[in-house]
Amino acid sequence: MPLIESERLWAILLAGGEGRRLRSFTRWLYGHERPKQYAALGGTRSLLRQTLDRVRRLVPPHRTVVATMAHHARFLEPEVADLPGITVLYQPCDRGTAAGVLLPAHWIRARDPGATVVVFPTDHFVPEESPFMRSVAEAAEHAEAHPGWLVLL
Repeated sequence: MPLIESERLWAILLAGGEGRRLRSFTRWLYGHERPKQYAALGGTRSLLRQTLDRVRRLVPPHRTVVATMAHHARFLEPEVADLPGITVLYQPCDRGTAAGVLLPAHWIRARDPGATVVVFPTDHFVPEESPFMRSVAEAAEHAEAHPGWLVLL
């Protein structure tokens, strides 16, 4: 059950980073280079999958957009295969976090001009997901009540 009922709430998941600082560790774990968001660093689920599962508590897959790099497709596609409705926007090259947010934000605005958008990095470890997502829901409710505001959590 979602934490809040909102047909205007969307999620952007940022999954385009290269994971350079952990590259040697992920190479050791997997035998090849892999961006950290596609690695299972604590348990059986990758950081990306943990984020996808966390976001589903609040936002349905059909209002979830993953921004990633085109060359990450081989890592991302198995992670979202069982989540029909998720949109993946592949960037041709890395232009940084601002572009990673801007592309899906424009994509969402074209479909839902009054949307409230929550942005989630996919390389974070969140040990206590329920309290975290309650805070996200509260921030989203506040943002919906004050459409001109930007809320940073």
